[in-house]
Amino acid sequence: MEDSKFSKVIEIVKAMNAEGLAISDIKDSLKQIGIKDDEIDLIIQKASAEPTVKDLHEAVKNVEARVTEPLKVAEERRQMTQDVKDRMEDLSLGLEEHSQNLEQITANLEEHRDKLDAIHDSIQDLGERHESLHEKIKDVTSLTDEMAELREIMLDMKAMMGALRDLDTKILEINKQMLMRLK
Repeated sequence: MEDSKFSKVIEIVKAMNAEGLAISDIKDSLKQIGIKDDEIDLIIQKASAEPTVKDLHEAVKNVEARVTEPLKVAEERRQMTQDVKDRMEDLSLGLEEHSQNLEQITANLEEHRDKLDAIHDSIQDLGERHESLHEKIKDVTSLTDEMAELREIMLDMKAMMGALRDLDTKILEINKQMLMRLK
């Protein structure tokens, strides 16, 4: 482009800029009249075109657009972190409840073991009585007395076995209920 035309275009661009026309609009106008991009940039530079309010507004929009997405991603990550924290708290509470249930089961098993030990002691006592009875079989009258005592012991054992069966049923029901709560 000739220097005189170049100077006139620069003056026109200065006037357009002074009127508040946006740099993007000025560039579009220069393109429409057939000026090449590299010459347009040089003309804008020579005209020392100042950005207008519209140019600044568009620049702010571009910055907002670039900042909005990372802020959105940061918020999503914060929410995901909060969700993980909430889940961890839920798991911690569930683990604590499970621990308490296991303690209850352990206490029930301990009680059951004590009762089984008592039954075992009763059976040992019965065995000792049986041996003692065997020695006394020689006397028939003593045999009938011992038989009556043995009958009473057997009745006691039958009652104990019934109680043990009821206890086993109750323990199994308690364990079943605890396991259902754990699910």
